[in-house]
Amino acid sequence: MSDNRRFRRGSGVFKCSLCGKLTRETGRSNSFVEMCPFCMEASEQYNLVQDEVISYDEFKNKVIPNLKKQYNRSDDVEKFF
Repeated sequence: MSDNRRFRRGSGVFKCSLCGKLTRETGRSNSFVEMCPFCMEASEQYNLVQDEVISYDEFKNKVIPNLKKQYNRSDDVEKFF
């Protein structure tokens, strides 16, 4: 039996508008902006840089590596931010 609890039943597959990874709706309205869960979370965290809550260096050196570990991503997603 497959474990697909992260996806909504009946949701279609779409390509992430940032990284190009195929993904589905996860319940966080990510299909509205067509982003995978990783890019959605990274974009939300990047807003902290825009709001001057954290520095860009902190985002690149701490936030992105932590998100990559959390979402098990090894690709070069840093180039999108």
